[in-house]
Amino acid sequence: MLNITSYLSCVIIAILLTTSFITTTSQAAVSYPSGVVWDQAHTSNFSTGRSGGVLDLVVIHTTEGSYSSAVSWFNNPAANVSAHYVIDQDGSATQMVDSWNTAWTQTYVNSRALSFEMAGYANDPNTWVYCDHDAEYVAGAKNYKPNLYKLANIVAYFIEKTSGNGITYNIPNQHPTDVGYYYASNGPRLPSSVKGIVGHDQVQADQKTDPGQYFPWDDFMGMVDDYLDGTLPVFPSVPEPSAMLLLGFGSLGLLSRKRR
Repeated sequence: MLNITSYLSCVIIAILLTTSFITTTSQAAVSYPSGVVWDQAHTSNFSTGRSGGVLDLVVIHTTEGSYSSAVSWFNNPAANVSAHYVIDQDGSATQMVDSWNTAWTQTYVNSRALSFEMAGYANDPNTWVYCDHDAEYVAGAKNYKPNLYKLANIVAYFIEKTSGNGITYNIPNQHPTDVGYYYASNGPRLPSSVKGIVGHDQVQADQKTDPGQYFPWDDFMGMVDDYLDGTLPVFPSVPEPSAMLLLGFGSLGLLSRKRR
């Protein structure tokens, strides 16, 4: 018969093991959002790899048009332009270039930037919020659309990522306010020391205005913080399977959604 001392020892060990498990599993990494579609841009519209091998900048754009037209344009071999992600106002998202490859979106920072095209217009506040005639509108709330949450989720995922496919991921969780110019006659370009999350208008201030004055920078950075802290709803973390394992199970559909 188990004596009381042995019994208590077993109970204490079990509690310690359980506590250790809870502590370990509660610190899950930011989960990559479900439902992101993989649709590779035409191969003439991006470069394989990254010169310098470092990704340390996120650049946010607006499409100045619809979600579907942006996806279609990046698939057009005549476009000579692309983005890593296109995100619609309802939160739908398409990844078009792997993060370890170079999308052609923001001129001189392409080699170190992850680019997001947000469906909508830089001069329209409703690109980011519901208006009072929308069914989703709630009086007294900030009424942000799902596009901002999807963007924040993906950005937080890459902030936590450190390496992969020969690339160093080193995106700091910050929004620098530095501004650069494309043409030297208008001013200096954004220096390589500027890292973090910026708008297209900060890279080419002499040419671009997106994502525009209505983009809610403070609240968006708060959303990124929340995803990093695990305080916003995120999808359960599942270890990313290897390509060979997926092929072994014949799960080509899963493989096509695994791009990052």
